[in-house]
Amino acid sequence: MGWFEGSLWKWTLAWKRELRQNEVQQLDEMIALPSQQCPKHGQDDNILWKGNTIYSVKELQKHVNLEVEIDSLVCTVWKKLAPPKVEFFMWLALLGRLNTRQRLCDKGLLQEDQTICLLCSLQPESLDHILLLCSYSQQVWISLAAELGQSLTAAASFNEHYERWMAKTWRRGLSTG
Repeated sequence: MGWFEGSLWKWTLAWKRELRQNEVQQLDEMIALPSQQCPKHGQDDNILWKGNTIYSVKELQKHVNLEVEIDSLVCTVWKKLAPPKVEFFMWLALLGRLNTRQRLCDKGLLQEDQTICLLCSLQPESLDHILLLCSYSQQVWISLAAELGQSLTAAASFNEHYERWMAKTWRRGLSTG
């Protein structure tokens, strides 16, 4: 993470890939925090909490003026209602982190002409499209809702759809026939 140049510590962060422009800007903001604290040559490192209260992550956030936003919708995934890999998939979806064709294009891994949805061939494969707006996805949701005795209302985003879905009162289970 760094080395001494004479008696001065120099932070050095290494990355496995080249950073994109927005990541370089985030790095510049992030590097300011550790730059204020450096190891001293010939002395052991130690951690000392100088806050007025007992140490906690919440107190640390107040101390360094970090604002953390917790998305309560994303937290609803971990209810053991589905296998862990399904919960993980939903967690990534709600965070907008699924590697759809559009996201891979944004990362520079696909060309713009490679983003079309493979199911309908009509729209770019974004998260909202592939999980909610594609005609094939819509048919899955409509069939599932009908099987469970529910009706669906149109949602503008997958997160909105998920929130409505999880708020429903389920009266009937899946039939076995």
